[in-house]
Amino acid sequence: PESTEDALTKFNREWNAKLDKKRETEFENEKSVRAAAEEDKAKWTQQREIKLKAKKDSNRSEEQVTQEQLVSESENLKTWERVSKLIDAGEGDSKGSDTARMRKLFIQLKNEPLEVTRGAIEAK
Repeated sequence: PESTEDALTKFNREWNAKLDKKRETEFENEKSVRAAAEEDKAKWTQQREIKLKAKKDSNRSEEQVTQEQLVSESENLKTWERVSKLIDAGEGDSKGSDTARMRKLFIQLKNEPLEVTRGAIEAK
């Protein structure tokens, strides 16, 4: 009976040592995977920030050019020429929004200004 306990105790010690080693290996693997994931996440975030910064700079420069064009053209163009320059009366919006009603209103206001139509209504 005593040798059986010794064999069982020996088996349990070996088994526990094997399990501890396995846990340690799994822990190290998990740690390395987490470190790699953090590194990948940092790289992705850095690339995203670079792309966002480039896009912001591009948008700012395009906006600056557009503003400069508007300012330079506003001095030379009449009011309705500026309005027609800002809206595209020939084509629909490619983004899917319907601007036909607004175009129609601008064309109507160009042909019959509010001062004329309101003056005619108030004269009656």
